Amino acid sequence: MLEQLTVARYLAQRIALSGKTQRAIASECGYPNANIVTMFKNGRTRLPFNKVAIMARALEVDPRDLLRLVLSEYTPDALAMLEEVMAGATMLSTDEAAVLALIRGSSRGRVPRLDDLVARDRLVTTISEIARAEDARDAAAVARLDSLPSNARNR
Repeated sequence: MLEQLTVARYLAQRIALSGKTQRAIASECGYPNANIVTMFKNGRTRLPFNKVAIMARALEVDPRDLLRLVLSEYTPDALAMLEEVMAGATMLSTDEAAVLALIRGSSRGRVPRLDDLVARDRLVTTISEIARAEDARDAAAVARLDSLPSNARNR
């Protein structure tokens, strides 16, 4: 079973994968001290809404992914309201749009019917396997970062 992705965990993973120091990320986000990045990673401090796009740029991630995660964790009612006001539309990240295009392209114009429980289960299983593999890769990157002395992480 996949563990629910939190903002703190997402940031820890993306920071580890970025190859950047916490000090560099803090600086790119306008913070004078790298400790704030550690506080975001540990979940002791919430990423401010006005820093979502800046942090996404620093980590080279899709800002829509980070915004959706921040909204869903910090203010789930606001996310639901935004999606309702936007006529049921959801914020698709670049990767999500690519997955949708892949589904459309590979099904030769046929939209997979999700009321077919066997097909639905196969799709869910495949997506879960991909997510578990990515989660394991990201956890390994975080473990490598965590094994470094703290002064090496914050340079």
